[in-house]
Amino acid sequence: MSALLIILLLFSMLGCSEGATIVMLPAIGKSHFLVFERLAEELTDRGYEVQILVGDTERYAASHRYVRMFKTPEVFFQIMLTRRGPKKGLDVITEMANVAQLTALYCEGVLNNKDILNEVQTASLIIGSGLYMCSSLVASKFSLPHVVILLETLSLPTMHAFGVPLPPSFVPQFKSTLTDEMTVIHRVKNLYHWILVYWAFHHGMVPQFNDLKKRYNVAPNRSTYEVLGTVDLIISQKPFILEYPRPLLPNTKVVGPLSVTAPAEPLPDEFEEFMQNTGNEGVILVSFGTILGNVEEKKLALLANALSRVPQKVLWKLQKEKTQVSLSDNVKVASWLPQNDILGHSSTRLFINHGGVHGVMEAVFHGVPMICAPFFGDQYGNAHEAKAKGFAEIVDLDTITVDQLVDVIGRVLANQSYRESAARLSKFIKLLPRSPLQETADWIEYTQAVGGLQHLRMRGLDLPFYKLYLLDILLVLLLITLFILLSLKYFLTKCVVGIVMRTSGTGREKTRPYKMD
Repeated sequence: MSALLIILLLFSMLGCSEGATIVMLPAIGKSHFLVFERLAEELTDRGYEVQILVGDTERYAASHRYVRMFKTPEVFFQIMLTRRGPKKGLDVITEMANVAQLTALYCEGVLNNKDILNEVQTASLIIGSGLYMCSSLVASKFSLPHVVILLETLSLPTMHAFGVPLPPSFVPQFKSTLTDEMTVIHRVKNLYHWILVYWAFHHGMVPQFNDLKKRYNVAPNRSTYEVLGTVDLIISQKPFILEYPRPLLPNTKVVGPLSVTAPAEPLPDEFEEFMQNTGNEGVILVSFGTILGNVEEKKLALLANALSRVPQKVLWKLQKEKTQVSLSDNVKVASWLPQNDILGHSSTRLFINHGGVHGVMEAVFHGVPMICAPFFGDQYGNAHEAKAKGFAEIVDLDTITVDQLVDVIGRVLANQSYRESAARLSKFIKLLPRSPLQETADWIEYTQAVGGLQHLRMRGLDLPFYKLYLLDILLVLLLITLFILLSLKYFLTKCVVGIVMRTSGTGREKTRPYKMD
């Protein structure tokens, strides 16, 4: 009977998918787009029509069949040019304000395009990114079911909008670099980061999207916080073997890494020949995504110097024409590398990277130890989580010397515990009963079929701050306590004064001299 019910449910969901359109709004960046593209392919195979809305800044996506391009405001380009390259040392509030300014401008390209909006309002469901709150505005504007794909940590500042529990007593906060084993001092630091991130969200991010909400008349009868908190389902790709365990609401599902959908494919001949000629020492893969292309030459020189002193061969994702750094014979560079396939190769021994979430996920999937040099955002948290799990070390390219970097590389390669820890975590991912991509598509399909999951929405999202944290009740209790204490003080004072007066009066009568007539 149960098997028959499952078959009937699958057929009913297939019927719902016919002619249904799903619109995706990925955040800026190729790594985000690639995950959404993989998900689009899975949903298309299930019978859905998928559109991915991408700004004209993302030229790599122009030729993809699912993509619908929109024009990004000119000021967006100007800001991007002035902020090229990683900026270390930014505080959370400044960093989030910068992210909000760029994402709000990017979102304006969607809200300002009438043709796109006319198509979006006929969609069945909106899929957005956890860091890019534009999907909340679009979903609210047309009252559509809304699914958020969270590629980063569940501790992102935007999680305050969706009501994801972030108790600072045991959940490490964004950029705190703490583990879930905290001393009193650690909890004080964690609470400070909770306050900082809360302030960064409400004062660094919300105002940008509040302006968009007003200018484009998005749900005028609802507050900005209600609109930004509009979500039916949150899907997180970061498994709890990396993310520290925490309480979750019914509308939050942790599925595992979406950036890795299959085992490694055979390498192109050029790379396969290089890998085969490495001997027992193996290969070190070096890739910083698009980050290190804009970093000063001294960091590149430091890396090149250190890599020239290791016995391994090195594959380095680097645009050679943009640097004057000299490279040793054991280093092969390329502007593009099949990263997932190289990590899955039996000759790969180590992965040096910036701690980006996709690189970390791929390294975990294939069981490859890492050395992370984080620059900004969630990279610090990813790197520290990887180190806490025993398969990575962290370096700072601003302060480390060549000798120290060579020593760290040698230590990670020589100590088998790093590879054993990576292999253990890899097993957790590879033995999942259903692939993360399939499970994500299942939940999206279910949400579309039933028309949304608002019954899973936490009532706390609609409560103001003072009600959510019971400050109104605490105030009433405080007033009652004060009233009782003041009343006790009044009556006790009155009783004591009365006793003193009576005692004083009796004494005077006894000692009063007798007066003769």
